[in-house]
Amino acid sequence: MRCPILLLAGIVSALSGANAARAQIAESTVLVVNGRSPESRTVARAWARLRAIPTEHTIVLDDVPATEGVIPVGAFRETILRPVRTWLDARGMTEQTTLVTFSVGFPYGVDFDADARAQGLELAPPISPIASLTSMTYLGTQVDAGDARSYLALDANRAFAGPGRARELGVTRPIEPDTDAFLPAAMLGYVGPNGSTVAQVLSYLERSSDVDGKWPDGTIYLLANDDVRANTREPLFADAVDRLRAGGFAARVLEKGTDGEDGILPRGHEDVLGLVAGIAGFDWTESGSTLVAGALAEHLTSFGAHFGTSGQTKCVRFLEAGAAGTCGTVAEPYAVQPKFPVPHLHLHYLRGASMVEAMYLSIQGPYQTLILGDPLCRPFASFAAVELDAPRADVAWSGTVAIEVGATRAELGEEPESVEAWVDGRRIGRAALGQPIDWDTSECSDGHHELRVVAVGPPPLRLRSRSDRITIQVRNHRLEVRTQPRKTAVHSGEAISVRVTSKGCRTVEIREGVRVIQATAGRTSFTAEVPTLDLGTGTFVLHAIGRSKDGLEVRGAPFEVEVRAPSGG
Repeated sequence: MRCPILLLAGIVSALSGANAARAQIAESTVLVVNGRSPESRTVARAWARLRAIPTEHTIVLDDVPATEGVIPVGAFRETILRPVRTWLDARGMTEQTTLVTFSVGFPYGVDFDADARAQGLELAPPISPIASLTSMTYLGTQVDAGDARSYLALDANRAFAGPGRARELGVTRPIEPDTDAFLPAAMLGYVGPNGSTVAQVLSYLERSSDVDGKWPDGTIYLLANDDVRANTREPLFADAVDRLRAGGFAARVLEKGTDGEDGILPRGHEDVLGLVAGIAGFDWTESGSTLVAGALAEHLTSFGAHFGTSGQTKCVRFLEAGAAGTCGTVAEPYAVQPKFPVPHLHLHYLRGASMVEAMYLSIQGPYQTLILGDPLCRPFASFAAVELDAPRADVAWSGTVAIEVGATRAELGEEPESVEAWVDGRRIGRAALGQPIDWDTSECSDGHHELRVVAVGPPPLRLRSRSDRITIQVRNHRLEVRTQPRKTAVHSGEAISVRVTSKGCRTVEIREGVRVIQATAGRTSFTAEVPTLDLGTGTFVLHAIGRSKDGLEVRGAPFEVEVRAPSGG
């Protein structure tokens, strides 16, 4: 890795019409799946289940080109970026969405040479011609316009909370997505050469899903050695440690040659909650240290997320060792500090930010940085207890109802300021704490729906606390659809056999989320045979949608079927 060179010129335009700050929750997350990849479906399905992502929030892209990891920027725009943005716009979800999460099965890099040439930019150090999937999504407005001068700028990230480039440390707050600015994005993992296996991805996602609000004990370690990869960020170490300690958190700088440390990895420490390292290669198992569940760990090096080469240790090794989040560059970054997280990443995280919030608050010029892991992991949040006070959930709702939400702040938390109601992953209303949310139930179909009530905390973080899943029934018309799977577990390649009965319905569809996987017309009682060969494995959540001759819809109760690996496979 070469030493820092002159920084790029260019500044993105100021935000216009910024939305109210909205911390990430499952209901404000969309999950993107490569429809051609069973592995992508399997991992997405598992994470959606772990994180209770609404089934309607899965975007399946069927035209992602075959790749070894890097695609041209034109292909990225046409097969990934624009389809995602169009999907959100078509469903009226752009404003409520605060996070795009890619499953496995996607390229890690985007070759932006065509955009650079169109603007007359010379691709010379410190510009490397490959950007990351997550950052090109985050800076999607500039990328969609082909404005490489803006998205390559080392101060492109207006959410950056410093410190850096004569900038003081800013407050810990949620990223504020805006269609004219940026939309946070992360990748659950990378499966392929030099990456992880599906089993490894599923393992670390399950581990990280269980630590929200648990406040795990541990220490933030910052590694110092004589490598440029370490000393690029070392000038920020003292301030980060002072601020962490002032906040009541444990933090240490481990220097090469002191107390048996090598400055590469912590040696024999069982409490690694955070890691700021700088080295090309490492072996975590040999270090004798343990990553605490929910930890963030990353290392500054050239090819930490360049999976097209076996040179240098990949950042996903931290995930496989138990971390919740990591990041790395997808091409030579030339040891330019703004391309990597400042050590204050861990201060934002320990103040209650989610993994993805902490990352984007800490990287000033993110175009080359790939963010991987569980973006919703939030171990240091103090969640309020939230519940539905009225109406009763065991009685069918009709007409306009007044939804009353009860919220009790956590012992270490703050008093919520407002409440929200979400049905099937769509926000249907908000009100001040103690005030009802009026909802006209005729705005949705009859039948079974999933309700979540949410309490929103005060600024700057505006932490959102969710209730448990609440099943409600809406009944404004005389429509009904019922489903019963013949088996609750099948092998991939076998059909899922589902008995369907309906009342007042001309057509019935079996769906996974919004994706129709079986449709039948003109029958009130039948058995649907749902194919599974191309759907991946895991636990499927399916539901039926019945539709009357007048176009009215009724939603059946969701049901689960486990699809296992092929028999004998």
